[in-house]
Amino acid sequence: MFSNLLGRAFRGIFISLVLILSPSAGQADTDKNVLFAVCVEDRCGYVDVRGRWVMKPRFEAANPFNAEGLAWVQYRGKIGRINAQGEWIVKPAFEEAGSFASNGLALAGSGGKYGYINMEGEWVIKPVFEEAGSFDSNGLALAKSGGKWGYINTEGEWVIKPVFEDAVSFDLKWFIKPAFEEAGSFDSNGLALAKSGGKYGYINTEGEWVIKPAFEDAGSFASNGLARAKSGFKYGYINTKGEWVIKPVFEYAVSFASNGLAWAKSGGKYGCINTEGEWVIKPAFEDGR
Repeated sequence: MFSNLLGRAFRGIFISLVLILSPSAGQADTDKNVLFAVCVEDRCGYVDVRGRWVMKPRFEAANPFNAEGLAWVQYRGKIGRINAQGEWIVKPAFEEAGSFASNGLALAGSGGKYGYINMEGEWVIKPVFEEAGSFDSNGLALAKSGGKWGYINTEGEWVIKPVFEDAVSFDLKWFIKPAFEEAGSFDSNGLALAKSGGKYGYINTEGEWVIKPAFEDAGSFASNGLARAKSGFKYGYINTKGEWVIKPVFEYAVSFASNGLAWAKSGGKYGCINTEGEWVIKPAFEDGR
């Protein structure tokens, strides 16, 4: 539940494609700039599609830009939010920060506690929880207090008191009996990644296997209907039927971004591919984000 938190995410390799709006809001979609977060040694910056530095590496960690052209970055041990010009929109003040939910609130950490901030970086729900998760579409979020888990609303009030030793985010319309070693959130196509018997597959909202667990590793489906999956020692991309659209030939692969591009690794280097599996940016980077 914490994979979207900047700060925790960078304990391992993290690679993502970054899509930002052109500085001129009146330009057509085709004039949008595509930036890639790339790390050199222990610092991260952003390059354009030609590999030219737009923001030289000065951040300890960098997250993708959202559709408004804003991104979370870590600087001098604290997390803040920048625009496409590298200017601070929210000054670095947080130990951790997550993606904004549809209600405009994002999970953030400060002083070893968790709360929720708005898009201006202001506390809406003060950091008083030991751990917490992002808000779901039902308006509830997981939170931990006194060593127990419960669910809070957007006012920070307990809707379900903290009485559980463990809990997961849920949609109140569905109930699936515990049967999986791991499980992810449901995508817009109604499928969720799940693990059973050491393999990954995809279930529907009834808990039934739509794509049987046959992959060593896998990811959620992107908006283009493709999901990264690992077979043997290689990664490729499957469709919602579990069929290979891009055969498993990569050493590693990342989910597609909304512009139809994804990072992939070949020959020990990272580059960027399109939905045909063709290199848009040839593999030349030791690390990319």
